Amino acid sequence: MIKNISFFICIFCFLILVLVYNLNYFLMNPYECIEIHEILGTASKLKISEKDLNYTVNYIYDYLEDKRTKLDLVLNIDGKKEYFFTNNELIHMDDVKNIYSSYCYFTNIVFVVFLVSLVINFFYKVNIFENSKKIIIIFSCFISFIVLLFAALIINFNNSWTFIHELLFDNDLWMLNPFSDRLFMLFPKDFFINAIFKSIICYVFFLISLIVCLAVSISELLVSD
Repeated sequence: MIKNISFFICIFCFLILVLVYNLNYFLMNPYECIEIHEILGTASKLKISEKDLNYTVNYIYDYLEDKRTKLDLVLNIDGKKEYFFTNNELIHMDDVKNIYSSYCYFTNIVFVVFLVSLVINFFYKVNIFENSKKIIIIFSCFISFIVLLFAALIINFNNSWTFIHELLFDNDLWMLNPFSDRLFMLFPKDFFINAIFKSIICYVFFLISLIVCLAVSISELLVSD
């Protein structure tokens, strides 16, 4: 009983960790964000230089990763020095930082559970190749679920976006104006769609590669028998 439970927990945690780290790479990568801004021409819309735009993006990521304590950013905007963010934007970013901290905490918990279950599996001498069929079924189900979830998100992005924000935030400060709020311009919907799309593609490709490897191992075992 413990052997079977630890096996499924180990597989489930592995799938979650790969997904989480994958999302984290694309969503928390300033270079991905800067790449979108080069396409959208964000610097000219914000009336700042490309250098200041890149600095601002990195500044925000440093803040989210707790490398900075404040977002007291002052830039030369259209020839005048002023604070880049409004008070509401600062409060919203503080909420985002708290959510990201919880996200990291959750990831660490899953990682610990994964390691514990891995040790238990090792103790019970669980053979991965003997359980290849189970793993392939679990992976396939998870891929189908993620793809369907992603399709639903893209097909009705605005409603999905609203639902996610209402679920995560207890205020309406996330309802930014796309034409005037600088925070929205720095992190437009195009950035999130692009990051999630790349993340899902890499995730699905990785799992399919593992499925193929396991399928090959099963066929080799059958041939050898």
